[in-house]
Amino acid sequence: MGKAMLILVGMVVLGFAILLWMGLGIKAPTADSNGGFSPTIPDLPNINLKKNAEATADKITAGVRIAAQQAGALTKPVELKLGKEVLEVKAGSTASLTVTRNAGDMKALKLELLPAPGSKMTASGGEYKEGETETTITVAAPADAHDASITIKTGDCVKLLPVSVK
Repeated sequence: MGKAMLILVGMVVLGFAILLWMGLGIKAPTADSNGGFSPTIPDLPNINLKKNAEATADKITAGVRIAAQQAGALTKPVELKLGKEVLEVKAGSTASLTVTRNAGDMKALKLELLPAPGSKMTASGGEYKEGETETTITVAAPADAHDASITIKTGDCVKLLPVSVK
């Protein structure tokens, strides 16, 4: 998103700089015969200047949107929904959970799964194929595991999954 915003700001600034360079008819104050300054009344701008400026800004904005979309910078962020608020797993076994994505680009995606340090749990799965909206995460808890959490991340979306070991 930062790349698209930078492109957009650059194009808008460039558009206004060009409009100013083309001449809005504003002049600097000049010295009068007494050594003082008298403001110069700006020339009246062309009536069509405002329309031209708006049209130019619209063209720049449209061009920036197209460039940002082609760069992949305007996709909606991924939103994740966990199938359970707390995952229960028996010590020495595994448990699974469904994770649904309901926004963003539906391209292939691998979730980053981070068990809490020292929890002794492992997490696997979390891979979406292109077009898929659901994936499964499997959490394995060895016999000596204790309650902890799994952090599920992708891009700007972070979910915390509490895991209760029974």
